[in-house]
Parts: sequence; C-alpha cells; structure tokens
Amino acid sequence: MQKTISKIIFLGILIFLLTSCESNLENNSTDVSQQLVLTCSTTYKDTGISKLSLKNNSFKVILKGDYINELDISRDNEKLLCSRPIREESNVTIFEFNLSDNKIVPIMDYDKNEPNMECVKYVPNTKEISYINENKLYLFDTEKKQKTMFFDEINSYNWSKDGRKLLYAWGDVVEYDLKTKQKKIYGRGYSPVYSKDNNVIAYVSTDSEIVVVDLLTNKKWVCTTNLVDPTTRLEFSPDGKYIAYGLQKTDIVHNPQYEIYALDFVNNNKSLLIKGNHAVPAFIWK
Repeated sequence: MQKTISKIIFLGILIFLLTSCESNLENNSTDVSQQLVLTCSTTYKDTGISKLSLKNNSFKVILKGDYINELDISRDNEKLLCSRPIREESNVTIFEFNLSDNKIVPIMDYDKNEPNMECVKYVPNTKEISYINENKLYLFDTEKKQKTMFFDEINSYNWSKDGRKLLYAWGDVVEYDLKTKQKKIYGRGYSPVYSKDNNVIAYVSTDSEIVVVDLLTNKKWVCTTNLVDPTTRLEFSPDGKYIAYGLQKTDIVHNPQYEIYALDFVNNNKSLLIKGNHAVPAFIWK
C-alpha cells in the first residue's frame, strides 16, 4: 500500500474550517511533495475557513468566526457555496465566498419553513443551487430568486458534472437521467458521489462498507471500513484513485474527535490524512 499510495501526486492545498486539527504526515505514506486539497467545515463557534498546507503544516485563515455546516465549490474552483444555521446577527443562510478576494455574496435568506437545509450544492451549467429540506430536493434560481421542489424522497445526492444526471440515495442508490427519466439502481446505501470525470461512483452501503463502481466496465470494489456513521461524506481525489472519508470518534471523556482518511479502494488500504477535535467536518477534494 505504501508503494502504491506514495506514487500519487496531489494538487493544491488543504482548505479546512476547524481551529483544532493536526495533519499526520509523520505516519502518512502519501507523497505530499506537491499538495493535497480538501475543503472542510464545522458549525462550532470562533471557527471559519482556513487553508492548511500539508507540506509545511501552515495555516492561513480566510474567513474567521463564522458558523458553516455545508460547502460546495464552483466548477472553476473560484467560489465556495456555504450554508450556515440561523443566528442572531444574520438572516443569510446560504452565501458564496469568493476565494480570490474573500468577499461574501448573500444568496438566500433564512426561511422559517425550511430550518434544516442540507446538502447545499451548485447545479452544474445553471444559475441554480440545490438543497435538501425534509427529504425533498429543492432548486433555487439565484437570479430570479425563485425556488421549486424538484425531487421527493431523497437524503443525499450528487450532480453529474454536466448536470444531466442525479445520483441520489433513498434506501437504494440510484442514478437518474433527467432527460430520459430512466433510473439505474446500484444497491442499498447512502452518500453517493461521482468521481471528477464521472466514470466511477462510490457510496456507503448499509453495512458501512464503501462500494465503488466503474461505470464504464461495471467493475465493483467493496472496501471494509470502521465507519460509525454510514452517512459520512465521500470525496474522490482529483485523479480518481482515492476516496476521502471521515470517521467520527470520541476521546476517553466522550468528547467528539474526527479523522479523515484517503482510501485506496483498488487495494482496500487507507492512509490517515488529518485529524482533529469536534465532529467530522464537511469537506471537498478538488
């Protein structure tokens, strides 16, 4: 596993939103002579968005003191789509954060009828964003400021890069073609995700195994993990060879801690990328 994973070249930097975290380079066989990219978030107070370089373990805060519980990134990697729970000082629950100038652009205000917006994402090739509220998928037009209920009975999802297919979970993991209205079922599970080239999918099975399917060859890998929460977020590496996933743990006095691993799914081996205190953050690997 060390020989295999040491060959990968990761691009970019680690962006994470937790003030207490620790990279594990001394025990990590991943080659970070270049860099790894992740985007993470947390809802804990006095945290924000920071950049962590795994190469030199350096931090740079780019958004301080904000609650953030969901993230997505634009296709050009220039903006973050963020959501925060309602709080006294702001009614804005969804906003864009421009990575080039650190500016915040409000997108959507708090709606008392939708207090639990989850899985906030950009809809590719549109001016829309999407989110789940009470197991329904909504689309929100950011120009017209209009929302529509798009899909019922859904608890997690991922758009294809062209926006023409929806990979979602509701008991079964299903790929839905928006044009033909056809559905393809891959198995029972949670948290489905496409690889960056959309040639491979992954999801967490009901047995808490990570299942990976090559859509071109139909080859399948089933990887055993020690996942506690089967609904954990999954993210493919840019080259599609690894999957990042979060593991929730507790210390001796039951304080929450997390670990994020890179899974070499072909060889069913994992490498610890980063760990810290509090709950598993949301993250993106770009």
